Amino acid sequence: MTTASPQKASKKKNIDWSALDATVIAVEYNSLSALDILKDTHVDLIISDIEMPDLDGISMSQKALEIQPFIKVILVSL
Repeated sequence: MTTASPQKASKKKNIDWSALDATVIAVEYNSLSALDILKDTHVDLIISDIEMPDLDGISMSQKALEIQPFIKVILVSL
């Protein structure tokens, strides 16, 4: 899963996820939507911007770990 601002959502297109044996489950544009997905869907990795609507990436990561304790998170800032 990735969470991204609209201008940064191109990461899904710019990275050959299949070559990495990875699947993008969702691209969300705000942290609350991303957290909703985690309640019903197993996710291995979140790649997120630090600056997000609703919750910043750090706060979203903390909540994500409460939902799925073994999830890995990469936070980026541009």
